[in-house]
Amino acid sequence: MAIDPTQQSAGGQATDGRAQKAQNKLANDMDMFLKMLTTQLKNQDPLSPLDSTEFTNQLVQFAAVEQQIDANTHLESLVKAQQSSQMASSVGYLGTAVEFESTSLPLQNGTAAFSYALNERADEVTVRIQDASGKTVKTIDGGSTAGQHDLTWDGVDDNGQQLTDGAYKAIITAKNGQKTSTVTPLVSGTVTGITSGDGKVILSLSGVDVSLDDIKSVKQPASPATGT
Repeated sequence: MAIDPTQQSAGGQATDGRAQKAQNKLANDMDMFLKMLTTQLKNQDPLSPLDSTEFTNQLVQFAAVEQQIDANTHLESLVKAQQSSQMASSVGYLGTAVEFESTSLPLQNGTAAFSYALNERADEVTVRIQDASGKTVKTIDGGSTAGQHDLTWDGVDDNGQQLTDGAYKAIITAKNGQKTSTVTPLVSGTVTGITSGDGKVILSLSGVDVSLDDIKSVKQPASPATGT
């Protein structure tokens, strides 16, 4: 369970790259403008000199753009610093149990826990567990009464085989007469890693990634039992 620095570094490089490209383009445009201006001044008619108003305005515009790029560069530095701070403060999530709404389901240590809620009684509720390829590996009959239903999958497929830990999906459908609706489950899992990218902190749960902003609740892991 370690923080992956690769994605964080890539996000920072991408941010710095945009500012650098803008700065390089401005420098090239300014260089081209000065060359054209110098050529025009060398070849101007002494009896009808060029009006300095136009190229003075262009120089002012170049200066304004340069100031804006400098301001953006400072803002990007602040964003990068904030991301680093968020990463540091998010280390405490490692090993904690979190809940989030998603069809993605982490199977950890042979167990996956999730729940769903029904606003009204359904005629039938079916839970289909799918693997990474989209194949249904387990079908479960869910509770159909109104209210919350808690489920735990032991990682065993319909053929009685224990599946490996990793990322799966829980597709829950509720039928009421001719009407079929999909219910998004509230998934539980333990944080195994943290990454950062695009200004967001991402928590990893054995292959399932979830944004820190999407976490509904956080719980400390249960203390191991002790005895004599």
